[in-house]
Amino acid sequence: MKRTPAQFALILTKLMLLMSLVAFEGVTCYKCDVLKSELIVTEQTKPGTAKYFLEIADKPEEYVPEERYEIIIKGDRFVYMNPKFKKFIVTLEPKSNADDDDNVTPQTGKFELGPDGLSRFSDKCKDTVVEANTQPKSQ
Repeated sequence: MKRTPAQFALILTKLMLLMSLVAFEGVTCYKCDVLKSELIVTEQTKPGTAKYFLEIADKPEEYVPEERYEIIIKGDRFVYMNPKFKKFIVTLEPKSNADDDDNVTPQTGKFELGPDGLSRFSDKCKDTVVEANTQPKSQ
């Protein structure tokens, strides 16, 4: 199922919102179903207003299930000259829909880790990738 550019933008915005929940110096994911709603940003940020953001390689215009997307965490160069972070958390969540059938398991896609060894799957949170170490990272 192809998504419209507006739907794809919403998915990207949700990914960026998840990144806005991360305090890069001390996030620990103890309970994945409890995210403080007051920490969620409801607007897309502009350059110079966010410290970090997610970038999808090749900047696709729409989401296509089963397609592979490379997601990169980057620091905002308008805020910092050489942005680095130590910790991060990126999670997949199904889109909630009141019309969903309770007997159908929602599909979220899946993460594949890169070969650099800087990320790993979370031991505590399903469909979640976290840092593998506290070495400063630029992306």
